[in-house]
Amino acid sequence: MCYVIIGIPIPLSLVAILMIDLGTDLWPAIALAYEVPESDIMQRPPRNPEYDRLVNIRSILIRSTTFVPKRPSPTEEKPPSILVSEVRIAIQSLKKGTVPGPDGITADLLRVGGYTMHKLLADHFTSYLEAGIIPDQWKSSKTVLIFKKGDKEDIENYLPIALLSIPYKLFTKIILNRLETTLDEHQPIEQAGHNERSPEASGPQRQKTNSLYIDFKKKIAE
Repeated sequence: MCYVIIGIPIPLSLVAILMIDLGTDLWPAIALAYEVPESDIMQRPPRNPEYDRLVNIRSILIRSTTFVPKRPSPTEEKPPSILVSEVRIAIQSLKKGTVPGPDGITADLLRVGGYTMHKLLADHFTSYLEAGIIPDQWKSSKTVLIFKKGDKEDIENYLPIALLSIPYKLFTKIILNRLETTLDEHQPIEQAGHNERSPEASGPQRQKTNSLYIDFKKKIAE
């Protein structure tokens, strides 16, 4: 580093650097003077706590004592109201003859319901979405055992199924449809196979594909 006086460059020592910066900012000048340049960051030795003492002292001395109140968090954007059309689309996706949950409400009952029922569901779903709270009845389920094959006396040959409330499934299906629409519009093309506009996977787009398979049943058994 050089300092120019009447057009003549003069090499500066560490002391000269400190003297020049003394009138502006003392502690940054000290840190700059003691800084050791590294050509490669990957070859730096482990940090020494004693070496960082000047930096710690500087952070303490220049710390502001002025109280700054915390900035209030911005008001969250109110979610759009759930439309009757969204309720009807979600109802059509429910399988016919689906076994109801503890409340006994079937998918067929919701399917044959008219505009009045669908509007009532849309209003209730909107209030749940805005409040971030769902009814307590939706938090319970009815567990049934489905026989697979083999010895019926062996409990391992049964598959436990938790039957949830059909209105709860309807509510979550509406939210899922909104999320899928948002992802489909904003997800990058690299996420091939997860986008309805490019379901052919990543091969034609010259993108690498990674797969992970986990057997949770064996993992839990361990």
